[in-house]
Amino acid sequence: MDDINFNDDKYTLRPNISAVVSELYKTARRTPLSITYYGYCLENGDYTVRLHFAEIQFTDEIPGYRVARRVFDIYIQGKRVKQDFNIEEAAKGSNRNITIAFNTTVTDRTLEIRLYWAGRGSTLIPRRGDYGPIISAISVCSGNRTYCEEPEEASKKPIVIGVVTSAVFLIFLVMGVSYWKFCYGHKHTRERGIVQPIFSAN
Repeated sequence: MDDINFNDDKYTLRPNISAVVSELYKTARRTPLSITYYGYCLENGDYTVRLHFAEIQFTDEIPGYRVARRVFDIYIQGKRVKQDFNIEEAAKGSNRNITIAFNTTVTDRTLEIRLYWAGRGSTLIPRRGDYGPIISAISVCSGNRTYCEEPEEASKKPIVIGVVTSAVFLIFLVMGVSYWKFCYGHKHTRERGIVQPIFSAN
């Protein structure tokens, strides 16, 4: 492993030039050698793992980066599912997002996803330690599916549900108040309007 002192901020990659297709891909997690993600307390069964990538560092806007190649392997549950993966080649260019899906099985309630640089690709562009794996996001859904909703769409769902629920509650509240005023409001008005007779003792 390279003898570079990486702090936590240097593990987060942010592009300095052009924006990518979606807000999701404007940052990425970077490592000089290997990075492992764990999903704990999952129900045992089949899952679809979707890995979201975009090459936002080795871009064509910088002449010295055009020849750089980021190549790494992908492991899920300890099994290599992709060898010599190159984001730019798979997405057909830099600053373009690509999502690849894998089906896997959880048997011990734990999901393990590992990206590993195996020594191939560029090593000194732009400097040592910058050529390891990067990843923008991970989404996991149960079952073997061809499609899982994207993280952006999933984050909007609670907002939509909250707005709809609030609107329905407000409608019922208005209807309830209107019904109460119509049925019981007139009754109290009539009772106040009745003049009670006064009897004299004489």
